[in-house]
Amino acid sequence: MFPLKVQYFTSALAGKPRSIFTVDLPPEATVKSLVEEIRAKVPGAPEHLAICYRECILDELLEVPFRQMGIPEGSQVKAFGSAKPLAEDPFGSVLYQLWKRNAIDRQSNNLHKAILALPELLDPFKGTSQLFDQALAEPRNMKDWLRQFLNRNNEISKIDKEQKPILVFSAQVEKPALEAIVRDFSNFLVVSENLLNAQDDLPELLGSVHMLYISCKVNGVPCQAFVDTGAQMTLISHEFTKRAGIEHLIDRAHKVLAVGVGQQQTVGRIHLADLHLTNDQESNNTVCLYTSFHVIDQPMDVLLGLDMLRRHQCEVDLHKGVLRVGDFETAFLSEAQVDKSKTIGGRTGSPELRSGGGAPDNRHPDGSASSPALLRRAPGVADPSAAGGPPVAEPAPAPGPGSRDDVYMPSQEQIQQLVASGVPADIAIQLLSFTNGDVALAMNLFLDMS
Repeated sequence: MFPLKVQYFTSALAGKPRSIFTVDLPPEATVKSLVEEIRAKVPGAPEHLAICYRECILDELLEVPFRQMGIPEGSQVKAFGSAKPLAEDPFGSVLYQLWKRNAIDRQSNNLHKAILALPELLDPFKGTSQLFDQALAEPRNMKDWLRQFLNRNNEISKIDKEQKPILVFSAQVEKPALEAIVRDFSNFLVVSENLLNAQDDLPELLGSVHMLYISCKVNGVPCQAFVDTGAQMTLISHEFTKRAGIEHLIDRAHKVLAVGVGQQQTVGRIHLADLHLTNDQESNNTVCLYTSFHVIDQPMDVLLGLDMLRRHQCEVDLHKGVLRVGDFETAFLSEAQVDKSKTIGGRTGSPELRSGGGAPDNRHPDGSASSPALLRRAPGVADPSAAGGPPVAEPAPAPGPGSRDDVYMPSQEQIQQLVASGVPADIAIQLLSFTNGDVALAMNLFLDMS
């Protein structure tokens, strides 16, 4: 048998033990078998029990025999009750971390002794990093790094589970396990040295990156749009469609699976809506870009994806800090200007479209190819057709590198048909390009937007 003396405390903060008793366990008794024995002896014991020996927490060693840990027969252990895991208990978590640190301190000290007892294990790793050489030259330095190695990365858990608990109370570690520990420790120091160099040379890269947001309006309602060149499709939040008064335009039969970090079914799609980019410095200077939106339940109002950015040939100028469309520029918002309640904590990833869970659809969500920039009226230039003059259609730009030559460009006759019905010439060009020359559909879309 394997006898142990148990002091049972109702909580980690209890000043005195509630009861003291002796248990006789099997020869290969483990922490887990001790917990079961305590439950049998203490009626109404809490759901969680933390076992502590020599002020070291043993809850991570449930399957390890006491003999293997170097705990002798007749030793005294403490058992602390808790309604939840002690690490999560608001009153016991401080003591839990203290006991865990004590165990790591013992592990690092014993590991240091074991390594120094076999110095030939260190020879293959000399010169791999300055930190490793410094640790070899200064024993205290090595102890500190070993403590960080065990605490921060828990690399020791990669070793055979039978070897880990031995380090808490003994330095008698088998040589193959010790070799593996030294190898991981050397790699840990290489990575740590790389991190320290990065902190010295490129500290800005270790901070969070401020994402790109611009001011815009959808159906005349102001919002902030997240510019995401890694997203396949342009998104709008379902909640914002209500505020913008365009919820009735949602085609709920057109649902797709948005795949990024996780996946989510879209609510539907708005086939066409007006998106006005605004310029804070010149509030009257705006540009209207017509686009389609996939409607989704998300915090941010609008996410501008690659489909819209390519269709309108938008340029992301990080040097100047602007989004450029033709000769129009709008500045990216500073971090202080962004409404944090409308952002997603961390990148959403690049949403892909999946139909029925199949392979990603690499086309634009509207099924079309990328198109040249849709034409617009320059800021401050009046529409001649509005004054009764002939409609003016600007020529299409020449296809650039990577552009498609099969993009539909409307004829003057088609443009005239829409203009005669009261559609401004520049909007007529965009609608006809979007609908591949279907005059009736272009007119219906214009009426839906009006």
